[in-house]
Formats: sequence, structure tokens, C-alpha cells
Amino acid sequence: MGVFFPRVFGVGYETVSGILEQRIGSVGLHLMGFLFLLAFLKIFALSLTLGSGGSGGVFAPSLFIGAAFGGAFGIVVNLAFPLVAAPYPAYALVGMAALFAAVSRATLTSIIMLFEMTRDYNIILPLMFACVVADILAWLIHPETIYTKKLARRGIRIEQDMEINVLKTRHVGEVMTHKVETIPQEMPLCEVRDRILETGHQGFPVVDGADRLVGIITGRDVMAQIKRDKNLPAGAVAQRRLIVAYPDETLDLAWERMGRHGIGRLPVVAREDPRRLVGFLTKGDLIRFRKGEEQPPMAADRAQGQD
Repeated sequence: MGVFFPRVFGVGYETVSGILEQRIGSVGLHLMGFLFLLAFLKIFALSLTLGSGGSGGVFAPSLFIGAAFGGAFGIVVNLAFPLVAAPYPAYALVGMAALFAAVSRATLTSIIMLFEMTRDYNIILPLMFACVVADILAWLIHPETIYTKKLARRGIRIEQDMEINVLKTRHVGEVMTHKVETIPQEMPLCEVRDRILETGHQGFPVVDGADRLVGIITGRDVMAQIKRDKNLPAGAVAQRRLIVAYPDETLDLAWERMGRHGIGRLPVVAREDPRRLVGFLTKGDLIRFRKGEEQPPMAADRAQGQD
């Protein structure tokens, strides 16, 4: 690319200026094809550079690509409607603003920036229309911006709304109870009842001899079956179709799952091993986190039994 298309390399401001000042070439199919080719090569070069860990920005390449695509589109319009179309640099300007608005979701910034460059009131309406449409389409295709995508991959969620949902900013592993009190699957229901009365917990994970999760048992399950046989093992009564959470997912997913299934607690299991219990999460944990209260160790242990 560097040998045959040296314009693709570097910041690209000289090429952008050439498009805006019509120094690249005269209107024609050859110039349209050249601008389209420059835009695709710039995308390819930028992807290789950033994807391989190289250094590079986003602002200047977005202006380059937007100017090339906008200029090429302007040439198409000029060839199709030569009597009513504006000069192709005007389309290049709007393309620059629209692409940057889509990339950064800074729509108002893009509109003001390009208006300050041109000082032309005639460009305001097409500029606003292109930037808003580009922003909406980009959001529908991918909710993250190019700036927040890297943070999202690291588990850091940046909200674009006026009010931030704090449950989207933290993970289950940060809030769950790590020290989980469990019930052996062979424990009789009468002993499970005594454990519930003693601790005040309303639900316990049921594990086998190897501490592998086999189900969950609640006070309601115990009271429904203990009259029939108080010596029934907990494993025979435990609910085995479990709704679980994972430590690497956000709290809002766990909250939504609790609401959808009408439950107040979720065993937290390792994603690579669904039977390895790593924690316990309750609605009480989520409510305390949302209120911003510090959770002392004893309260964290008691939270296991709350709905």
C-alpha cells in the first residue's frame, strides 16, 4: 500500500485538504473510483495497525475516510444531477462530520466543528441530517463507540444515558457472598429445617460429597415435604433445574434473571464448570449495592437467606 498508495499512510490531512480544495482531480468516474479505493485502503490499514497493537488515533482517520466517501458520493451526485448538485467538496465535508459522529457518538460536536470550519449556514441542515442519521445507524448496528469498546472488553461499562444504571457497571463476582453455607445432599429434612431456623437463611445450595452443586433447597420446599417424611434427604427435595449466575457477568443481567423467574437468590458458578459453586447472590445484595451501603461481613453472611 505504501508503494502504490502513499496517501493512505500518515495522518492524512494533506489528502483531506486536497479533496476539499479540489486538488485531487477533476470530477469523473476515475476520481470517484480513486476516492472509494482510498477510503477502503485506509480502513484496512487502520484495522491492521490498531488490531496488531500498533499506535494510531481514530479522529484523523475518521476525517480521512469520511472525506473520501463523501467526496466520492458527491461526484456520483454531480454526474447524475449536474445542474442542481453542490460541488463535491461540500459532500466531503458532510461525510467527515457524519463519519466522526457515527464513530464517537459526539453528534453535536461534529456539527459544530464542521460549521466552524465552513462558516456556511447553507450547510447546516444537510450537516445535521447526515450526522443524526449516521449516529442512529451506528447505534443500531453496535451500541458501543470505538472509544468505549476497549473498555467494554475489559469489563468496564460506560453508560451513554443521562442516568447511569450502576448495576451495569459492576460484576457479580464483586458483590456476591464468597463464603457460602451449603447443605449436604444426604442431610435429612428435619436437620435442614433446624438449620433454617438457626441461621434465618431462606435457601441453601445443596452439594454432593465432592462439594459439587446438585441443586438448591428453600424453606418452602422443606415445609412442603417434611410432613410426608422428615427423614427425606435434601438431595431428593432440592430443585435441580437451577437458574444460576456467573461471576464475570454484570449485575443487571442477574437482576433481570431474578425478576424473570420470580426468585430471590442465585447460586454463582464457574462458567467453565457449571457445577463448581463459587458464590451466592441475593436480591438483598443487589439492593444494598444499589443504595451504596457498605456490607459488613456478618451482613454478607446473613444475606444468603434473604429474598
